[in-house]
Amino acid sequence: MNLITGERIKELREIHGWTKQKLSDLLEMKSYTSITKWEQGNNLPRGGEIIKLCKLFDVSSDYLLGLKDTKK
Repeated sequence: MNLITGERIKELREIHGWTKQKLSDLLEMKSYTSITKWEQGNNLPRGGEIIKLCKLFDVSSDYLLGLKDTKK
């Protein structure tokens, strides 16, 4: 899948000091399994999840998806 997206999710989560469980709670997910898969590059977040992640991390979707190197 997309390793850049996974690396960015992990980096941003760690910058905020959040565990995978905390991020899954903020995203209103049942467990953090999906976050683990995203960070490992096995899956990508869906559209609605990307929007929520961008709002939580205060970054653009282009940055989160690895299309741009600037956060905004």
